Amino acid sequence: NGGANGCAAITGTCNTPGIYEIEVFVLGKVIVVPGFPAADYPTSFRGYKIAVGYAGIEENKFDNVQLFPNPVMNELEISGLGENGCTVSILNASGKLISRGTNNSTTKKVDVSTLESGIYLVKLEGENSVRTLKFIKQ
Repeated sequence: NGGANGCAAITGTCNTPGIYEIEVFVLGKVIVVPGFPAADYPTSFRGYKIAVGYAGIEENKFDNVQLFPNPVMNELEISGLGENGCTVSILNASGKLISRGTNNSTTKKVDVSTLESGIYLVKLEGENSVRTLKFIKQ
């Protein structure tokens, strides 16, 4: 029905752990003129990823990550990253990449002083782990 939200189930067996990109295909029905048959409207959504571990279960190494201060003025500290290294990306609320860097320690400090006020995302990507957190720039 129009305006409704839905869910998708992902099932199957994967023999190789890793991070896989997902593209969701949707076949919508559009009613142009009431009383006439609906027209098919195929579309797809990209940008999703799934982390698959052994036996399909992966402990997220970013479960203990914290951002502070939040809201932030000048410097955002990300703690609890682990020591195996990861990619740290800053995205705006629309998902557009603002900056990207790597980190090999348990904490990372990010200069956000030049960002405009608003809501931003920190995307953490490591081997078989992905997590996205929100912060507010004052």
